[in-house]
Amino acid sequence: VYTHESLGANNKYNNFDWRISTHRYLNILPLAHIFGRILNYILMNHGMSIYYLTDMQQFRQNAEKIQPTLLAVVPRLLEKTFSGIMAK
Repeated sequence: VYTHESLGANNKYNNFDWRISTHRYLNILPLAHIFGRILNYILMNHGMSIYYLTDMQQFRQNAEKIQPTLLAVVPRLLEKTFSGIMAK
């Protein structure tokens, strides 16, 4: 069980050695997904730009436009991307 205290502790995790202001995170995970939520909290705390994908059919167009430097994905998206590449 994740408590409010443990979410806060994760948010204080400060082991990132990134130039945060230059990075862009494209969030495709639902906000109810605990990994996505924790990652959002951490990245917001560090000042990273976060973009939310609302339509999976628009993933490619949004990724090309935003050019994310960080992307947390689920295996199904990787499978669909790989299949699309192999079909070409």
